[in-house]
Amino acid sequence: MDIFTEKIPVGQKLISQGRTISEGDFTLLHNLTWNIDPFQSNKEYMKNTQFGERILGGPCVLAIATGLAISTSRWKDIIFQEPIHPVGLLAFESVQFKKPVMIGDTLTTYSEIVEIQPTSKPNRVVLKVKLELFNQRHELIMEGYSKELVAVKE
Repeated sequence: MDIFTEKIPVGQKLISQGRTISEGDFTLLHNLTWNIDPFQSNKEYMKNTQFGERILGGPCVLAIATGLAISTSRWKDIIFQEPIHPVGLLAFESVQFKKPVMIGDTLTTYSEIVEIQPTSKPNRVVLKVKLELFNQRHELIMEGYSKELVAVKE
């Protein structure tokens, strides 16, 4: 486990680039998830709700937060540094959606490796990563944790 603790910066915050959600993104994400709830698909219905317009579904928000986090160049430097390599995503934990995402919102993910957990195999560890998604007004949209399995090439 020493190589992991030497090379993986626990506690360092990584900030993604911003991404503005367009009508096309909105439609694509909901078509991929088969989410046709009126909250996502009925503009007229949503005019008379507390939101006033369609909102992006939670699974789509989580996908965006994850995608933004792993597209950060520093994240790639951490998990693709020799001899370390990613194996896969294991889980999401304690994911909470705090505010809605709407067309036109610009989202940014803050991620932080908060823990390196040993596994039964000495050449593998689980990274517990805190994810926070913010909009352009720096309002917290979503928070939670992912667990990523990484290994040392043998």
